[in-house]
This record gives sequence, C-alpha cells and structure tokens, in this order.
Amino acid sequence: ASAAFSRSVVQRSRRRQQGARARLSRIALQHAPLLCLGVARTVFIRLSGYHQPLDEYGTHCNGFLVLGVAGIAMDALAPTRASMAATVGIGLLCVHQAVLAAGLASWVETAERDTLLSSNKEGLVGMVGLVGIECFAYAAGGLMPLGQPPSQGWGSALAALVMADAALWAGTAAAAGLASPPSRRLCNLSFGLWSSAQLLLALCLCALASYRSPPAPVPLLGAVNRHLMLVFLAANLAT
Repeated sequence: ASAAFSRSVVQRSRRRQQGARARLSRIALQHAPLLCLGVARTVFIRLSGYHQPLDEYGTHCNGFLVLGVAGIAMDALAPTRASMAATVGIGLLCVHQAVLAAGLASWVETAERDTLLSSNKEGLVGMVGLVGIECFAYAAGGLMPLGQPPSQGWGSALAALVMADAALWAGTAAAAGLASPPSRRLCNLSFGLWSSAQLLLALCLCALASYRSPPAPVPLLGAVNRHLMLVFLAANLAT
C-alpha cells in the first residue's frame, strides 16, 4: 500500500504537464516494468518451487502484478480535481465493502483454489481496495503545492492535510465498528481508510519538518527520489 500511495501522491503533478497522447505513452512505460517483473516472479517461483504464502496475493498473483494493474486502473479513474479523487476513493471502497458483506468475503476466506480465479482471489479482490487507497493519495497530492518552496502555500496545505488525515482516522473507527475490522487479505473499507490514514500521517510529519526547517538539497536523497522503482525492487529482493 505504501508504494502505491507514494506513487499516486506525485501522479497529479505529472498529469498537469502532459497531454493525452503523452499520458498514454507514460502509462505504458510506467507500468510495463511492474507487469514484466510480476510475470517473471511468478514463473521463477513456479519453476523453482520456492515457498509463497498464498493468503497474501494468491497462487499466481504477486505485489508487482497487483501494483501494475491497480496503477493502470488508477490512471483510468483518477479525475483532475483532488476533491473528486477523494470522492471516487471513498465511493469505491464503500461499494467494495458492500460486495464483501454480500458474500465475497466468505468466498475469499473459504473457497477452494481449484480455478484460476479462486487461486488468485486475494490479489484480485485486493486490487479494488488498493485503487481506493491510491485515490486518497492522488487527492493528497492535489492538496500539496509540489515544486514550491515551503514559504509559498505549504502552511495552508499542511493544515488541509492534517484535517484530511483526521477525517481518515475517524472514518477508520466508524468503518471498523459499523462494518468490519481492517483486513489486509480483503483490503476492505476499514483497511483502506486505516492504511491511508497512517501513510498520510507520515506525509504530514515529513511536510511539517520541511516547513519548519527547510532541508538543504541532499544528492543521495534526490537520486533515490528519481529512481523509486529501483529502490522498491532492491528492497523487495532484500526482504
């Protein structure tokens, strides 16, 4: 969820600078590596017999495939306004929760892995919740004056982010009490709100630190920010 959240935070600023044709080209270039890595990882695990926990993504799905497909869906769904992105996110998670309550949750938890669909039930069902989390991140990115110095607009932006985070924590408590507790396996409403609240809290703390004490440019940090995909891949392989 953290990789998807950080990707969508900066996605809005990229869209402002690109037309429709450039955007389609970017979608293909951005998500093709993730999809290729996902396919390669699945093939490697199947050929090597390496142990894979099935209750995380399923038999064939993995984090790379889920992130790639969710990213493509996010590019197709995300509106231009931050407020509308948040509305899409909460609406998507609410519909997802309703479908889970109607029987999908029971199917994910009890169905035998005897078909391609049921073998990958966790990854397929979790994609919906992940897109909802990305919508919240996209909305957060719309509130941030990216590219501006801390003295220009960051005070009001930080206040808006804090209020949004408080709303997410309140929504988490309400969803957990009225619907169901957070479930990573189902990526349900309370999990989507809880994950978004935690990640937005971390973002608020970083923004507050930068606002109070603007950091000097760090070449290593800049290199990491420009190559987040490689950093994510290295971290994934190391763990």
